[in-house]
Amino acid sequence: MPGGWQPSSPPINPEDYVDEDNGEPITFRVAEGVTEVHYDFNEFKHEIDTRSGYLTTSPALDESDFEDNSREIIDKEHIFKLKCNKLYEDKGMKMSVFHKTLLPEEG
Repeated sequence: MPGGWQPSSPPINPEDYVDEDNGEPITFRVAEGVTEVHYDFNEFKHEIDTRSGYLTTSPALDESDFEDNSREIIDKEHIFKLKCNKLYEDKGMKMSVFHKTLLPEEG
């Protein structure tokens, strides 16, 4: 059997599928035991994707953070390329400059 043994599915409980939704909007309530609300729900409730329930905005970034992060990524890519080229040279392999594919051995 491909994939190996799998346990059988649990029995279906019809009570798990009872739909008690009456179509009314859900009322927002702060969870029990919470003493302070960090964000005013009314300020961002219209930005929530109702299809998935996730807030769909990105955090505000300082321009210098973006530049620093971009520079760090570019530097890491450069170091990675240098290490790859060194490995190819050490193994005596030739790499195409235009396509990152191994070239056939000559001879």
